[in-house]
Amino acid sequence: MDSRLEPLEMFGLRVGEAKILRTAGGRLTQPALAAMVMGVHKLKVNRILIVPHTLCAAASSTEAQLRDSISELSGVDAHGFTFGVDPDQMGRLREDVETVRSQPLIGPFAEVGGFLYNVETGLVDRIC
Repeated sequence: MDSRLEPLEMFGLRVGEAKILRTAGGRLTQPALAAMVMGVHKLKVNRILIVPHTLCAAASSTEAQLRDSISELSGVDAHGFTFGVDPDQMGRLREDVETVRSQPLIGPFAEVGGFLYNVETGLVDRIC
């Protein structure tokens, strides 16, 4: 979701060489999972990379902290809203990768990997 990041550039790709799905925190969502299934079967996607990044706001606070912050900034009570943030970024990445790998409409048809983009160095490390 972070507009400062250039996913094609970080992997040395050009326009048209990848389908990019952006979500807050690089997290797997049901709409993203549905898009992956469609990509695999309708667009011939054979490799899926889940790539959160360091210094991510969605990984640097809890749900309660983010709700408090949004409530304060907006003047609107955000305590009934779920943002899906989690300070355990690596644990969530591993969980999201396993969810995609074990999805019967994706796992047998595409390679799935989890990576972390370091915004300070510009390097991408394979995590799982």
